[in-house]
Amino acid sequence: RGTNTLAIRSDGKLYSWGTNSYSPASGGSLPSKGQIGDGTTFHRSSPVQIGSSSWIAVSVGGVHCLAIRSGGTLFAWGLNAVQQLGIGDGTTTIKSSPVQLGSSSWTAVSAGASHAMAILSTGTLFAWGLNNVGQLGIGLGDTTFRSSPVQVGSQSWIAISAGFSHSRGIS
Repeated sequence: RGTNTLAIRSDGKLYSWGTNSYSPASGGSLPSKGQIGDGTTFHRSSPVQIGSSSWIAVSVGGVHCLAIRSGGTLFAWGLNAVQQLGIGDGTTTIKSSPVQLGSSSWTAVSAGASHAMAILSTGTLFAWGLNNVGQLGIGLGDTTFRSSPVQVGSQSWIAISAGFSHSRGIS
């Protein structure tokens, strides 16, 4: 989906590589968007380690990334133009290193083009970011973007997948 790749090795270490910028459909390349996650603006043609913790889940969005550490903490980094990182600070500042989202225990995560979804250990689903066509699933006719995680429904969810401008889940 995006312009970089994330992978978790068997020892739980997270690696990222690829471009660290965004090339729109119109051609050309915009400045760094920080999606590699190593705190730099450089493209990486080989894997670089991200953080030092043990990771259990990752997802690459359009130009942002999400990952869950073994303790269940959720992290986001990269482009934040429509606050798709979910950090809720009211800014659109690019984050070139992982930033923790709250202190909850998360079990699954999926990044869409400009939105994201995650499941808490309780099975509760949350979504955030761009919602111009209702891709967050918050409610009929709701197209307001969200800068921090908002609960979706009341079901217990077991799997999610965020697409370009849509989302799916299994409850």
